[in-house]
Amino acid sequence: MQDYELRVPFGVDAGGHEVRPENALPMLRYVCPDCRTELVLRRGTKKRTHFAHKAAPGANCDFLNETEEHYRAKLRLAQALAGGEEVFLIRRCRSCDEETPQRLPSGDAIADTEFVLPSGHRADVALRLTNGNLRAIFEVLHRHPVDDEKARAIAGTPWAELRADAILAGNDWPLVRDHLIPWTCRRCRDIARFGKRLELLVPGRKLVACPLPDRASASVIDDCAFCLHFVEMDGRHVLCLGGEVRA
Repeated sequence: MQDYELRVPFGVDAGGHEVRPENALPMLRYVCPDCRTELVLRRGTKKRTHFAHKAAPGANCDFLNETEEHYRAKLRLAQALAGGEEVFLIRRCRSCDEETPQRLPSGDAIADTEFVLPSGHRADVALRLTNGNLRAIFEVLHRHPVDDEKARAIAGTPWAELRADAILAGNDWPLVRDHLIPWTCRRCRDIARFGKRLELLVPGRKLVACPLPDRASASVIDDCAFCLHFVEMDGRHVLCLGGEVRA
């Protein structure tokens, strides 16, 4: 018979508060935070005080197979997807290849933990549209990464894997694996939309014809370098946003 002891790091009391076993009172009732079945408080001389399921938990109870860190990271991820927090995925731009922040999509979909996929696999967090269709899958890495079998099963849906410690540590979340829709950073989008490549008028003096209405020409060193519309330059050209208002 499987031992369920020490698997449940905290219980939930009648008021919905989290209670650690060392702070629990034996006369009160506590339930598992995941499967909501009743817990028993056990104290002894050989093991530290702990909670255990009163009866064998259902097969879907998260504390059968995961740690508290994985559990809490998964819940925070689901909350952020539902619009509870402003967090950013750190992704590599497909245009400039730099790592840049993308705000986590949220607010217009449903975030489900332990969502059962058609393949029978469970997604740590599934982001679904209101019509029920899957938008993306997010996997939380604590001890074990997504294996090859599961990766093949979810390959038809945009998905990403994130570290549990990064999710719990702050609001910037690097991706361990990124199979989401390709990302283009704000700078590259601005360049594609507004960018103008200005040829140097006098290469030795580094002057360009400035597109701003109040300036006919500009010095790359004295003017462009301090202009909000300047992007970059090479030996012969200045890449500029052309004085347009950024969207």
